[in-house]
Amino acid sequence: MANWVSAGSVKSLQEEKAKVIKGGIGVFYHEGDFYAVDNRCPHMGFPLHTGSLCDGILTCHWHHARFDVCSGGTLDPWADDVPVYETKEENGELWVNQAITVSDKKEKYKQRLMKGLEQNLGLVIAKSVVGLINANVPAQEIIKIGIQFGTTHRNHGWGPGLTILTAMSNSLPKLDTQGRIQALYQGLSRWRVTAPGSRLST
Repeated sequence: MANWVSAGSVKSLQEEKAKVIKGGIGVFYHEGDFYAVDNRCPHMGFPLHTGSLCDGILTCHWHHARFDVCSGGTLDPWADDVPVYETKEENGELWVNQAITVSDKKEKYKQRLMKGLEQNLGLVIAKSVVGLINANVPAQEIIKIGIQFGTTHRNHGWGPGLTILTAMSNSLPKLDTQGRIQALYQGLSRWRVTAPGSRLST
């Protein structure tokens, strides 16, 4: 029970509908079930308990990012998934497991980075790089994703995107953590779409 914290009585939570508990976890009562998610919207940090919950979709009222309250999966390409937590009822009290149930953060952020590259979304690329670095993924693994993407989607051989990524890669050993994040973002965000329906130019 080390990771479990009390969210209060089941009866009171059913009446409140939404509540923030220890650790910044938002607890919601919706359609007869309880759900717990990180209360900070992964887009810009707005408190999710002040949003709305309808048909299983939790909507942040700041930028209208939407999340499946059960899995935490986002419905919008510019937002990340929100971490979810396990809940259980015991003797009329609701408990929340503070251990995040996301099984493999590294793979999640790698997939998000690929989506960011494919859709040319700078915010998604930046947040994916931060997530990967914080998850202790080696910078060379992150660069490899960019190289694979660039060499797969280039139109006319080696282009400026791959050149910038290579230059940023060479600078990484001399940089601190924040500098590595910035260099990786600059190197990975230089792809552009040449025309609707066309392949990407690097």
